[in-house]
Amino acid sequence: MRIDAHHHVWDLAVHPQDWIGPELAPVIGRDFDVDQWLAAAEPTGVTHAVIVQTVPQASETPYLLDLAARHEHVLGVVGWVPFGAPDLTERLDVLADHPASDLLVGLRDLSEQRVDPAWLAGPEAARTFAAAGERDLTIDLLVRGEHLAAAAEAVRAHPDTSFVVDHLAKPDLDRTTPGEWATVIAPLASAPNVALKFSGYATQTGDLGAADLTLAGYLNAALEAFGPRRIMFGSDWPVCLIGGSYAQVVAAAEAALEVVDADDALLGEFFTGAATRWYGLDPLEAA
Repeated sequence: MRIDAHHHVWDLAVHPQDWIGPELAPVIGRDFDVDQWLAAAEPTGVTHAVIVQTVPQASETPYLLDLAARHEHVLGVVGWVPFGAPDLTERLDVLADHPASDLLVGLRDLSEQRVDPAWLAGPEAARTFAAAGERDLTIDLLVRGEHLAAAAEAVRAHPDTSFVVDHLAKPDLDRTTPGEWATVIAPLASAPNVALKFSGYATQTGDLGAADLTLAGYLNAALEAFGPRRIMFGSDWPVCLIGGSYAQVVAAAEAALEVVDADDALLGEFFTGAATRWYGLDPLEAA
């Protein structure tokens, strides 16, 4: 059994995806739902998932929770609230009252879209990180290299909150070597309350089919930095379609795992164990 720890769904009539520009619209400028994800995922052995938010709109999280409640294949939702909002506690209370609140496993910060690369180390972020820790919600970090110093400071200031770095922190796989990446990710990796999603790589290279050895190098570096219990697979579907099909994304991960001689224990952590543990997924549902 395999868990996809990072995929998206959207209905453009309900939540327009303003980040989808004209260059991406021919590929992903349409609706995507859970059934479409499952049709793409099941042939690869992936049967369960965590859905992750896409837009900074408060109405999206209840919408995703409603979807998750109707689909047994969805084990959790990483939602969104305005980080540091004065009424943050009230907003979290509203989500806690949702009928499917048990499926809310995390919140995502969109630092990638922020002007200030140091925002994550500031007081507004700190309020949200502390509140998330109190409620056993994991924080997803959508960051790039310029945000990593502030992110490392933030995670150390909140040791009781769990964090997951999305998409390897979005390195340019065609220009950044695994060794270079290992150096910049090290301050985050050294914090025991941080995990990593091996995801997003389909859009971080110009040729996914030719990236096998590069991905293997990144996986090896990630294993050295984070260890196998802090690395989880995510497809980033349907965004991944920009660079490759769902099957190609899974195949690329499998090829990297083969190069690093992954044993059954590592495979279990990569595809199931890490996501189950870091997001507090119901192990009975994930069995």
